Amino acid sequence: MFRKKDEEKKEIALQAFYDLEDKLVKTLGSSDKLIGFTSTTNHTDQVLNVYIMAKHLAEEGDRILIIDANLREPALEDLTDKFEERGFIDGVLGDYSKDDLIKFDEKFDNIYLMYSGKVSDYADEFLEPTEIKNFIESLRDSFDYIFVNTTANKDIPEANMFLALCDKVLVFTTFANKDNDLYKESIKQLENVNAEILGIVLTNYIYSETEVREMFGED
Repeated sequence: MFRKKDEEKKEIALQAFYDLEDKLVKTLGSSDKLIGFTSTTNHTDQVLNVYIMAKHLAEEGDRILIIDANLREPALEDLTDKFEERGFIDGVLGDYSKDDLIKFDEKFDNIYLMYSGKVSDYADEFLEPTEIKNFIESLRDSFDYIFVNTTANKDIPEANMFLALCDKVLVFTTFANKDNDLYKESIKQLENVNAEILGIVLTNYIYSETEVREMFGED
């Protein structure tokens, strides 16, 4: 019984996410290929949600590159259970070819991964917005979408800088944090750098029976 309930919850959550994804993609402009992802806290399963979105789009034939730009707590390593020494930061500040930093996803076609890289090698160097933009722009023509995963942005200068360089930004927050001071400050800091917020995704939301019926197209 409990296993069946858990499976039902997963199915509802996944369908809700796919519905949301479809709505978000439809609002993107033709030139919106660089999508940034952040959160108001570190407890929103952000990178997993980013990967699920990438998987869904990849199944439809889109080529997706996920860049792990979380330089403080790299997320792709835990998600994929794989370690790559070089990645995003090495492409921006180091002498590494972008082609050497892009890895094929071992589970799904059309998904490509760029890990955070060896941040410690560049402890004394500054991240210049122009250098970051030039590096990311050099990748634009090779993919249908580039997903830039950052840490929760509040009071994290480099996260806000990365997100300001994206075409659009998606923010994850828990239902409990919606509209509280933490949420408001996170949004304010994005607005201060002129980040283009595409939408807010609520996690840990409990759907009513009516919402579930609407979600699955039931009367």
